[in-house]
Amino acid sequence: IASKPINTIRQISILAEGITLSSYITKHCAKKEIQIAYFDSHGKIYATINNPSNILPENMQAQLLLSDEKKSLFIAELVKNKAQNQLKLLKYYAKYHRKKSSSAYDTLEVCSNYMKEKFKDFPQDKNYEQLCKKLFLWEAQFALVYWRGVRALLSETEYPFAEREYQNATDIVNQMLNYGYALLESKVMRTIHTWQLSPNISYLHATNGKDPTLCFDLMEQYRTFVVDRSVIAIITKGEKIAQEENSGLLSLDTRKKLISKINERWFSVEKYKRKEILLSELMHKLMEHFLKFCKGEENKPKFYNPKW
Repeated sequence: IASKPINTIRQISILAEGITLSSYITKHCAKKEIQIAYFDSHGKIYATINNPSNILPENMQAQLLLSDEKKSLFIAELVKNKAQNQLKLLKYYAKYHRKKSSSAYDTLEVCSNYMKEKFKDFPQDKNYEQLCKKLFLWEAQFALVYWRGVRALLSETEYPFAEREYQNATDIVNQMLNYGYALLESKVMRTIHTWQLSPNISYLHATNGKDPTLCFDLMEQYRTFVVDRSVIAIITKGEKIAQEENSGLLSLDTRKKLISKINERWFSVEKYKRKEILLSELMHKLMEHFLKFCKGEENKPKFYNPKW
C-alpha cells in the first residue's frame, strides 16, 4: 500500500485491532529508538514498545533531587506559558474574525481582555506544595474563559461546543480534543525516552503510580497550538467529520484526518535561537533544556512559545 524509508520514521502508530508486527520489525524499531504505540478508539495509548534501557539512572537522580525552589520555578513558568499560549490563540482568531465582522469577535475580545487582567493575580507562594494548589485553581479559572472563547469560535459551525469534557465525552468536538491529546502524549513520551528521563517523576501533576505524569507536565506547553488549533481548523474550514453509528466514537476517517492535521503541525517550521527548525526538532531541544535544568546546567526552564 505504501513504503517509507526506515530512517525517516520516528513512531509507528497502531490505530485498529487485529494488526500484528513481526519480531524483526520490533527488534529493528528498538535498536533505532522508534516507538511503537497502540491506540484504542478513544485515542488513549494502551501499550507501547520501547527499548527497556531507556531511563538513565543519573537523569532519574537529577529529577528526584530537584530542589523545591526549582520545582516552584518550573511549575509557575509552565502554567504561565500554557495560559499565554491560550491567550495568544484567541487573539489570533479575534484578529481574523474582526476582518470579516463575525459575531464571535465580541466574545473573543471580552475573553482576551479578561485573560490579560487575570495575569495580574498570578499565584505566588514560597511553599512548593501550596503553590501547586494555587496554580491548579488559577489555571482552572483561566481555562474556563479560554474554552468560552473556543465555544464562540465554533458556534457558527455545524459542530457547536458546549463545554470541555475530559472523560467519556459523547460530543464530537471533545472526542477530537481528547484523541488529539492522546496523540500529543505519544509524541512527548517519545522525546522523554529519547533523553532517557523517567516519565513517572513530575512536579505539577502529582506522581501517581504507573501514570507518565512528567509527560502530563510537559504536554501543557503544546496543547493549545498543536491540538486545539488543529481541531478548530478542521471544523471551521468545514471539513467532513463523523462518529461511528454503533459506538458513537470518532470514525476512522475522522481520526486519520486529525492525525494528518497534527502531523502537519508537527512538521511546521519554528524559530529557535534565530534558526528555522521543525516543531518536532524544537520539542527535542526543549526536552534537552529540561534535562539540563534538572542537572543544574540551566537556571530557568524554557517552554514552547509559538509565533502565529
